[in-house]
Amino acid sequence: MSERRWGLVVSAEHASHAVPEGIDLGLSADILESHTGWDPGVARVAAAVAERFGVTPHLGAWTRLVADLNRPPDSPEVVPSVAFGVVVPGNGALDDAARADRVARFHRPYWDAVERSVRAALEAAPRVLHLSVHSFTPHYDGQKREVELGVMMDPERPLEKEISDLWVPTFRADGFVSRENEPYDGRAPALVTSLRTKFGPDVYAGVEVEISHALLDRLDEVAAALVDGVEAALTAR
Repeated sequence: MSERRWGLVVSAEHASHAVPEGIDLGLSADILESHTGWDPGVARVAAAVAERFGVTPHLGAWTRLVADLNRPPDSPEVVPSVAFGVVVPGNGALDDAARADRVARFHRPYWDAVERSVRAALEAAPRVLHLSVHSFTPHYDGQKREVELGVMMDPERPLEKEISDLWVPTFRADGFVSRENEPYDGRAPALVTSLRTKFGPDVYAGVEVEISHALLDRLDEVAAALVDGVEAALTAR
């Protein structure tokens, strides 16, 4: 049996719009079920990719408005008072102690679990690919976003650049408009960005894939494209 060259971690930080019992955000169900509250489609895609490669996905259990799992714990956006232009009444009145408690209860356990998975993967293989799945609105702030599958990474980290160079043409071959570091910059504050500070560029590749909501009726195709991309990355070297 050949030695494993890569480990794989799959996560979807904004996989749910649920609100924990005992927390009142002061928002309607319509707001929570919109992109303000979560990333539609990502749980299904992340679970499908993880199942294909025999790993357990990390899926955020609560709306991003309780504690944003894709922001560092010390970010002012981690417990947002305003999200996507929507005021979150239940967060605006929180003092520093209440915000710290929110992070401790609903943010830290998830980040700790993902980090443990990365470390476990590195015990079994010399490097790890961490795929973080997100989704985005095709129209934002009056602008149309043409990209359908965005690959977010740090171009200064060679493993991540190699994966992006594989994935963008792979996704295009599967029929999607794919671009690097669109619609966001892969170096912006995020879970993978924070993990880069703990794991060197020669062992950790933290890559976010952003799925346009224009593809929500094609999620099986998106998952298949991601499987193709992960397979290509894990067998590249």
